[in-house]
Amino acid sequence: WVVGMGISWLIGWAYPHPRPILEFPKIRHLITPLSNWKSLPSDHAFSAWLLVFAAVFGPAGGNQIVWPLWFFAIGALGISAARVLAGVHYPRDIVAGATLAGVVAWAFFR
Repeated sequence: WVVGMGISWLIGWAYPHPRPILEFPKIRHLITPLSNWKSLPSDHAFSAWLLVFAAVFGPAGGNQIVWPLWFFAIGALGISAARVLAGVHYPRDIVAGATLAGVVAWAFFR
């Protein structure tokens, strides 16, 4: 997780993208983020999807039915949708966070 968050921070620093609430100040947002310096990739989506990919690529992945996989996937989808609906992320931020999670989990378990 720490390595992935570090990569996420580096991506955000190298390719700054403003949050939707900064680009469209008249839209109604549900929450106010603690900071607005980084939108891409979403750290919340990264953390949520990392659990899903850890269940997929981990020691038990694919060999048996792993009930936490479904639990984590539903939670990750909910968190991802909530971040977009709250107006603090674009869908591209969510996709980038999920992709980063997949790459980090795959690299860790390989």
